Amino acid sequence: MVAFGIRRPLHKALTRDRAAPFVRPPAGGGALRWIFPVLCLAAPFLGEVAVIYLPSCLLFGAVLGIWGAHRTGAVWSVMIWSLVTGIFGALLAFVEVQVVPDLRILALVTALIQALALLAIGAPATISGWPARGMVLASLAGPLALALLALRGAPAWAALAATLAVALDLAGLPLALMARRRARP
Repeated sequence: MVAFGIRRPLHKALTRDRAAPFVRPPAGGGALRWIFPVLCLAAPFLGEVAVIYLPSCLLFGAVLGIWGAHRTGAVWSVMIWSLVTGIFGALLAFVEVQVVPDLRILALVTALIQALALLAIGAPATISGWPARGMVLASLAGPLALALLALRGAPAWAALAATLAVALDLAGLPLALMARRRARP
């Protein structure tokens, strides 16, 4: 057998059976991405503080996404998702809603860009098996929930609907990355 100009006897040829098995990375780095989707579920119990708490969860979840982007294999897509989510979260947290002329359009554009970025992140899983495809589809529930929340009008941040929309939105990135890891051979 000749590979890259190096001759090997056939009995020493590397085959799929003899190659080293694929070792998954430890769960430590990916497990951190689930912190902010879980933390934002406490918003209904915080009352008026939820007005700052949920957009801050969006902002810090985006920062955490950028922090671990280099290890994902989809750096640009993760950075686009994180940038759009961070800008939207910062706008909600630090700018009064009355200053923004139409928050619905901004939220719909954010949801569209997030959905496209999540599809780009989970692209290897679309040709994989149905469990990985299902995770990519489940990751799209976050942008869909954000779009539905925007279509309803200005959200009551202490309500359960806003909390679930933000939690699903933040859970989209870890789900897409998990689907991407499952699609590896």
